[in-house]
Amino acid sequence: GGVINIITDDAKNAVQVSSDTRYGSEGRFSEAVNADLNSGKFGSYTSYQRQQADGWQLNALEAAYATDKKTGLKSRNPGKDKATDKEASTAFFSNAVNQRFTYEVNDRLSLGVRGTYYNWENDRPVSVYKYNMQHETYTYGLGAKYMIGKSAYLDADFYSDNFTSRYDSISKPGEAPRGKETRKRVRYYNSSLKGIFRLGQAQKISIGMEYVKENLMSVSDDLEGEHMYTLAVFLQDEISLLKNLQAVVGLRYVYNEFFKNYATPNIALSYRWGDLNMRASYASGFRTPTLSQLYATDVAKNHDMVTIPNFDLKPEKSNYFMLNAEYVHSRFSFSVSGYINRLRDMINYRGIDPSVAEQLGYGKHDEAQQRDNIDKAEVKGV
Repeated sequence: GGVINIITDDAKNAVQVSSDTRYGSEGRFSEAVNADLNSGKFGSYTSYQRQQADGWQLNALEAAYATDKKTGLKSRNPGKDKATDKEASTAFFSNAVNQRFTYEVNDRLSLGVRGTYYNWENDRPVSVYKYNMQHETYTYGLGAKYMIGKSAYLDADFYSDNFTSRYDSISKPGEAPRGKETRKRVRYYNSSLKGIFRLGQAQKISIGMEYVKENLMSVSDDLEGEHMYTLAVFLQDEISLLKNLQAVVGLRYVYNEFFKNYATPNIALSYRWGDLNMRASYASGFRTPTLSQLYATDVAKNHDMVTIPNFDLKPEKSNYFMLNAEYVHSRFSFSVSGYINRLRDMINYRGIDPSVAEQLGYGKHDEAQQRDNIDKAEVKGV
């Protein structure tokens, strides 16, 4: 696993405001507004996005099935299809607000604070569904970066992501509102500290640590407060071994509360021979299941499918290899590369009989699936 952060240049104008509005058929509407402010050492960056759409059907009939009494197998029975108000895509709306503040204390120290709020809610036909789904997320974080001379810096960061999902009961005309019920609540906290140090012109060392904690509360699964933490330390060395040979060697050690110890090494070599560049790299990957994957059920936003948990999930592991050769001439360039990524115990979804999910206590649904570890997966290309 990996993360690529693309950080764009901050606007140089003191105030910059932009807006984008789009409208389509079936009531599809989106509005995006951005407002940036730069004043001396202080910066403010704000964005808002609204999205909404009406619901629509692909077919006004609900498929009917007949069960063979001898084999127990189901088959289509078109003659019994019934009219339905179920929709392929249900009406919905969402709002997202992002805010970031920056402050340059001096030439060495910079501070940042950020936060977001997001909500999503659908609106389903009362004749078919008993409730609508509501999802709400808010995040907050702060960070600091301190320069040590011109060749090193320290970076500290804290981030929290908080998600809540609710059932909003649909009341028929004349009925009293039945209110909302919290279905699931997830709290995620991430703290990290890292340092980058350049040793002369030929070597740069990165070292750091990361602490992650997750909390899960799920009413539908009778989970009052499951939690899990992960501690990781990492070290990477970028070094020029010879005039034309460069290497990047790294190691990440992970300790997870449930899945214990694991280490993921990575190495990359680059050699330049005249106009020819040759590169080779290897990286090991490791990702533990989330608390939601281990313990929580999930109901799809736009159709009636339930996903049930799997308490026996294992961490995903991978091995990635890459070879590349590039020839650069004053008039043309040519490159060829090949890669292969082998994954073990990959977590995906396995379809199951809805009646099995109902027997296990996950309610009656049109479709059902369960998280599971696929034995192997492979991605390769040239």
